[in-house]
Amino acid sequence: MISTYYLEFSAFLVALFYYRKLKNTFMVWFIPFLLFTSICELSSTIIYENYGTSTYWIFSILLPTTNYFYGFIFFKLINSEKLKNIFFAVALIYLVLNILFVILSEGFIVPLLLISSIMMVILALYYFYRCLLDDVDLNSPIIKSGLWFASGILIFYSGISITFSLFNYIHEHHLNIGGVSLYNFVPRCLSIILYACVSIALIKWKKPQEI
Repeated sequence: MISTYYLEFSAFLVALFYYRKLKNTFMVWFIPFLLFTSICELSSTIIYENYGTSTYWIFSILLPTTNYFYGFIFFKLINSEKLKNIFFAVALIYLVLNILFVILSEGFIVPLLLISSIMMVILALYYFYRCLLDDVDLNSPIIKSGLWFASGILIFYSGISITFSLFNYIHEHHLNIGGVSLYNFVPRCLSIILYACVSIALIKWKKPQEI
């Protein structure tokens, strides 16, 4: 199965190719984010395959970074002053949870993944709700970009939340496909959808002043 860092790096190349459209907008931050993500995934694979050591420390950095970044994108897409305090409060609570889970042990990565996934699903659903509530122009490139991004987030993290809520069951019954455990197989498959949607969102994006 294709490794996730190939998907992330492909999305990074798309972002880099469309840099001129993305620059001077918040979407340009996808370029360093996708590069950082692909480097983390590649480093994790190399370290684990060559040294057999735990790469928990890499994901303890990557996981909150990913969630804060996606949260930032939704915050900019929704563009609501009323939600600013809520976003900051949730971000602070999530930061405290991350610190606690890192201090306790790597065994708490599963509940943290589950909490993160649920948060992302709620954000994606809320974005769809706001689009319906505000009766937005679905032909707007910005809205199209946001809908593609939200769709990728919703599909990926919905699958992740279901999978990791069944983590103990999957682990105890050794459920796997092609020798790959379901809690590894499902995220890899859903990553194809996520990064395809992110890439399309980047392609569809246009600066507000150009619309």
